Amino acid sequence: MEERQKELESQAAIPTEAEYGAAQEHLGDELNRLQGNGESMEYDAVEIEPRITSKITSLDADLKKIRDEQLKEIRERIAALPAEGEEELRTRLGDEKKELEGQYSEKQREKFGLVDALRSAKEWNQPLRVDSKWSFAGDEAKRVQREMQRLQGLKDKGQLNPSEAARKQVQTRAVEMGVSIKKQKEEQVTLEKQAQHIRPAVNYAMRRDQALAIAKEKSEMLTDSWQELYSYYRDAKERGDLIRMGAAALKATEYANENEFFNMTGDGSDAQGLKSFIMNEFVGKKGMKDAKAREKFEKEHDVKIEDEGVGVKDGKQYWQKEQDRLVEMMAEVRKQDFENFMRRSNRLAFGTETAEGATRAERARNFEATGERKYKNSPFAKAFIQENWNKFESLISRGRFGPNLSINLTSGPNYDDLAKISEHIPDEQRKGFTGVLNKIREFGATAGEEPFDHLRRYIDEAYGAPSRRV
Repeated sequence: MEERQKELESQAAIPTEAEYGAAQEHLGDELNRLQGNGESMEYDAVEIEPRITSKITSLDADLKKIRDEQLKEIRERIAALPAEGEEELRTRLGDEKKELEGQYSEKQREKFGLVDALRSAKEWNQPLRVDSKWSFAGDEAKRVQREMQRLQGLKDKGQLNPSEAARKQVQTRAVEMGVSIKKQKEEQVTLEKQAQHIRPAVNYAMRRDQALAIAKEKSEMLTDSWQELYSYYRDAKERGDLIRMGAAALKATEYANENEFFNMTGDGSDAQGLKSFIMNEFVGKKGMKDAKAREKFEKEHDVKIEDEGVGVKDGKQYWQKEQDRLVEMMAEVRKQDFENFMRRSNRLAFGTETAEGATRAERARNFEATGERKYKNSPFAKAFIQENWNKFESLISRGRFGPNLSINLTSGPNYDDLAKISEHIPDEQRKGFTGVLNKIREFGATAGEEPFDHLRRYIDEAYGAPSRRV
């Protein structure tokens, strides 16, 4: 039925013999402006949004191909060249690399320009301006050319609308069919809501449908920028779209950026931050402190809300107590090879980062304004280091230890916190432990400074203005 409606709408859009000349003239004027006379084109934001969104998706795919395939291949070819000789090939590959980097920058500028232009036009209810230098303008020019050719073909075949009355008749049928389709959809939504009151859609079927919907939504998000993903998340939150919120949050995990999502909402970068993020962002304030409301929520959603903490209990999901989670984490880590675990882990395996602020809202505002957050070692980090401190020196000597991890483990009060572990080290080994701890700190090259103080100092010297903290 919807396909038939689209056919009718397409037929109603065909001009009459009397309108043909004016339509072609209008398309010709639009084509002239798009073909590089320096002017920008104005469009209705709602009308052009599907084409803008499609172009952004196409640019995302182009950026991914340049970054992950073409530039990667050239870098590998350059790295494989001998230290001496092959200068001609090295120069040619260098030129190709610069050209690709230029293409990448240009496409990235256009993508962000389109995103900002669309958002601004919608927020301020203004026409959307398209720069004639953007490749999107070229796409629009091709679209206009195709439309001109299509109209010419219809005229040549005698398929233009015979009269205004005939066209309006088709248009009326399309509108009536659209109203009918809308009414059917509204009735379906009403029936689904009524069915939920009779028996909530829970357990396997509900979770399967939710997972499929989230996976589909996530597959259409091609960006790898956590800032852009968070803008999707925030927009979806304002509309109450939990599926799109979940898709954006899960997409961020593919690039290890879920911690930025937690920090943007005022939560920490650990399991407790995850709990707060899920409960506040997705579950919401549903009266969990009230026993009856809590029990009702559990029955409706087939979950078990415990006082702390994720796991499974009596066949239902629940939040695990943090104390139990840390013990279980240590037990699982002990089963793994030490170097393999260290190679796969970053700072957030050993601690958490939280913005300054007494409340969740205050921390969210501070992080969005400054980007600053403080790292703190977890009890697991201290226990792990106490058990494995004598293995760290080998990693450090071979350069297999992460500088960022060393900076965070030993920055500020974290060093003093780790130094207290020596109280639990046998007397004859304490000197060795302190030496390893100092090597961890020295590996980060901060020598007791705050993690980025030395970089900020050089930035300030170069640019003469305080740099943003991270």
